Amino acid sequence: MTFKDMNDIENESRERERVELKKKVVTDINEVFNDVLRKRKEQGEIKKKKRKWWVKLIWLILTLGVLLLLINFILGNVWLLKYFIKDLF
Repeated sequence: MTFKDMNDIENESRERERVELKKKVVTDINEVFNDVLRKRKEQGEIKKKKRKWWVKLIWLILTLGVLLLLINFILGNVWLLKYFIKDLF
């Protein structure tokens, strides 16, 4: 059987208080962090709604440009092939 002195009892109480304080601090930090993330997510959604129309416009223009380049490349190659075949015969 072990006996506890006053120092052991004080150390245990300090440890308990320290653990409780750590838990409180961690929960406070988590709450603040979650609030910041939630606000940032809401602001991001608002920005997406505001810029949505011009992003679609840019994608449309880029898609049409790539499509036109592809068509031009294919038709140009066909024309060149026909031109060189005529010259060969």
